[in-house]
Amino acid sequence: MQVTEEVRYRLQLARGFLAEARQDRDLQRWRSCVDNSQLAVENAAKAALALLGPVGRTHNPAVLLRAALREQRFPSSSQQVEQIAECAEFLGPDVHARSDYGDEAGWRTPWELFDGTDAQQALSWAEKALSLVEQVVQRHDAQSFVHVFHPADVAELTEVKAVLKGAGIPFSVAGSFSSSADTEVWVEVPPEEAERARELLKDWSGH
Repeated sequence: MQVTEEVRYRLQLARGFLAEARQDRDLQRWRSCVDNSQLAVENAAKAALALLGPVGRTHNPAVLLRAALREQRFPSSSQQVEQIAECAEFLGPDVHARSDYGDEAGWRTPWELFDGTDAQQALSWAEKALSLVEQVVQRHDAQSFVHVFHPADVAELTEVKAVLKGAGIPFSVAGSFSSSADTEVWVEVPPEEAERARELLKDWSGH
């Protein structure tokens, strides 16, 4: 799990959209405030995902965050990431579509759909998401994980994760078997746990 250029890029986007959302709120541009708040949350969620690897095109990063949480890929930040996912669900692709295109079925423009209360609520979600992801990134920037095991397939990865979890060792998974055939997947742990993890996994094929 690394703080890459994409992580920093996503953070810059989230901060920029949040700054514009605050300006929109002050100028009473409610639709624009909601729109920029949604983009701030989306990019905050993508910054968290970028800690795991490259992030593809999506307006619904909450689904990917939920999947990563189920796979225990944020062992030391699961509570913060859970809340980021909640923010991204509240300001998800449906809000993106409504703030850009309005209600096409009811012939209502985006400017008719949002008022000051909607804008303030969206802004609050955006501020929360950015604060949370900055905590997550700071934690991983201060504690870089190290590679300890290279699983051959998903089944082996599942067993290795169970061993580490049973031993109470925090871990992360870098890469994904589903992204491409030649993607390298590594199990990572904090530096201070590396020796113990390697000892537990020494009889396995990965190294």
